Amino acid sequence: MDKNRELQELLGLHWHEYMWKDDDTIPGGGLFECGCGHKTHFQWSFKINPDYASDPRLVLREIEKKGNLGRFILWIWCDSGMVVYNEKWTELGILGILVLVIKLIAIDTTGKLRDLAIRWLKE
Repeated sequence: MDKNRELQELLGLHWHEYMWKDDDTIPGGGLFECGCGHKTHFQWSFKINPDYASDPRLVLREIEKKGNLGRFILWIWCDSGMVVYNEKWTELGILGILVLVIKLIAIDTTGKLRDLAIRWLKE
């Protein structure tokens, strides 16, 4: 399965797939219809599925909508091996998580953040 589609479905969101529906009552003999109910005569007006790899900010936006962004970022930090288990957060610890998240959001376009979100949502 496409990883973008997998994440979309794990987030509880619809993945758009259009099929041609023959209908002689419509000019042109039919239309494209998605399972979400969106209908169009033109392929260029299809609803676009997100590409979470090329724009990792989309991953964070959707997880934030679910109210879990803080837990997800903490999980990334712990999963990365950067965390040192002690009783207080140091400036270095905070800096470490910021650098890690910035790398995943602003620099990486290979899908690492998307793949981490898939793992996190499955756990």
